[in-house]
Amino acid sequence: MIEGIKAYIGTLDPRGLLAGILGGFLCLFILTVTLAAWPEAEQQPLTIPNIVAIEMAEEEPALAALDAVPETAKILHLVITNIHSNTALIENILENFPAGISLGLSPYQDGLRSRISELRDRGRDVWVMLPSQSTDPILMQEDLGPDALHLSRSDPDNIRIATRLAANTHLSSGLLLAPDSILPTRPVAWRPVSSALKDIAVTLGDMSVHPVAGDIMNSEHYIKNTLVLDETPLRPAIQASFDRLTTLFDTQDRVIASISPYPISLKILSEWIAELDVAMPDVILRPLSDMVTLRSRAFEFLQTAPEEAETQP
Repeated sequence: MIEGIKAYIGTLDPRGLLAGILGGFLCLFILTVTLAAWPEAEQQPLTIPNIVAIEMAEEEPALAALDAVPETAKILHLVITNIHSNTALIENILENFPAGISLGLSPYQDGLRSRISELRDRGRDVWVMLPSQSTDPILMQEDLGPDALHLSRSDPDNIRIATRLAANTHLSSGLLLAPDSILPTRPVAWRPVSSALKDIAVTLGDMSVHPVAGDIMNSEHYIKNTLVLDETPLRPAIQASFDRLTTLFDTQDRVIASISPYPISLKILSEWIAELDVAMPDVILRPLSDMVTLRSRAFEFLQTAPEEAETQP
């Protein structure tokens, strides 16, 4: 066999063999240079184009305490949901949007607890998304992994997923259901999970706009969304949602709304906020966590009011 290999090598053109060896070294050199430069390319900051500059102080003042909010003010609790581990995106949100807007972080990111602590230290109201099966006919069959609520799972499995996420992210204000979550539409499957979270005093922000059974809603730890601003992520539809948001304040003093961190959604949001002081001077942005305190006070009053009534002469 060795003799055969020697004979084959003897038939090769020395110039062709040399050219092949040099070509191989050249390819190896190009590959090495490309790989060496690749990490630098990955580290280039991502930007959100065309964000309207909102005038904010270099160090944004801390939010006034809840009790300091004027009684005549109309309140908007606005949440940016499904924020992933894109540092550039998060920094853009921090720089371009006021602290009155709450942040809903995706749990699918490394160092989630550290991120929560960092954002809280920077004066932000932080929530964590609770992954769930979607109402979308296409997405509802998607496998979201072992850490997502799903109708195909048993009640104990869904409860275990929700309570484990709550325990691992206890520094957040609570958990958020995505606007397209199917669980609120299925009370039989949703009731055990929401009840388990209530039992451990975890606040749940239901960002869907689907009707929810009354007994599920009747909890100081359950907050229901009013409006999804970018259910259809196209400019005309989003603009129409913001127009509807504006008209809601004609009849309501408090509105909860959610929006996704799509570039077009954030651009329209920044435009709307930039005009807010002029167009709607009586509307104040407040963190969603205010609702936790307000609902807690309301339920405490309802529980003590009958006893106080009995003691009246």
